[in-house]
Amino acid sequence: MTLAGWKPVSELGIDDQPAVPRRVPEPLRTQRMANDEVVLLAHMIGDGSCVKNQPIRYASIDRENLRAVTKAASHFGVTAKRDD
Repeated sequence: MTLAGWKPVSELGIDDQPAVPRRVPEPLRTQRMANDEVVLLAHMIGDGSCVKNQPIRYASIDRENLRAVTKAASHFGVTAKRDD
C-alpha cells in the first residue's frame, strides 16, 4: 500500500512511500516448539532445499550439523539418507 494506493512491489519506485506498521503486537497465543523442531527449522532455513516434486534436501560438510539434522528429522519420523 502506498500513498497512491496498492502497487505490486515490482512497480515501486525510489520516491514511493509504502505503508508499514509502526508496531507489531506479540502473538496472543503461542505454542512452544520442541528442540528438534527448532533445530530442523533453523538448518532448513540456512542450508535446506524444498523443490516441487523433489525430496527435501539439506547440504552441509559439517558432521555435527549433519548429525543434528539427522536427529531432528527423526522427531518427525523421517529417516535421513546421506548422499556423498
